[in-house]
Amino acid sequence: MMARLAKLFGAALVALTLVYQGHATAQAPSESHMRAAWAAIRAVGADSGFDEALPDIANRITVALRDQRPDVGDQIETVVYDVTFELIPRRLDLNNEISLLWANAFTEEELNQITEFYNSDVGQKLNQLFNDIQVDTLQLLDDWYVRTLEEVRERVFLRLEQQGITF
Repeated sequence: MMARLAKLFGAALVALTLVYQGHATAQAPSESHMRAAWAAIRAVGADSGFDEALPDIANRITVALRDQRPDVGDQIETVVYDVTFELIPRRLDLNNEISLLWANAFTEEELNQITEFYNSDVGQKLNQLFNDIQVDTLQLLDDWYVRTLEEVRERVFLRLEQQGITF
């Protein structure tokens, strides 16, 4: 049931995206700026996991309610499915809010450059390796920090001891 729900969410989101109009206010970024923001978000992969949000919410609520009332599990699943399906348009709100965030952070030209880079071979390679490289980088930072902390501590103690100060 959850797999079917995820597929339906995806199909409905595609349909909603096709009619995407953006938020039109005097101070809002232009429609092309918002489209450029969404293209950059997609290229970077910053929308990873968005499509799983509503199915995850539905699953959490279904599990919690079924634990409380296993005798009406089928009804719970049906109602949760129906209510969650009704909220699919809110998923598009998330796209709009995040696009607005990016549009406010970058010019339309910068967003187009980001998209171009991340759609290039090297950009795709960066996307593919980024998480592993980030984890390794943070581990290297942590290792360096511990080594440097110990070295600074030893040097401070040595110099203080030379001044007659001991701990």
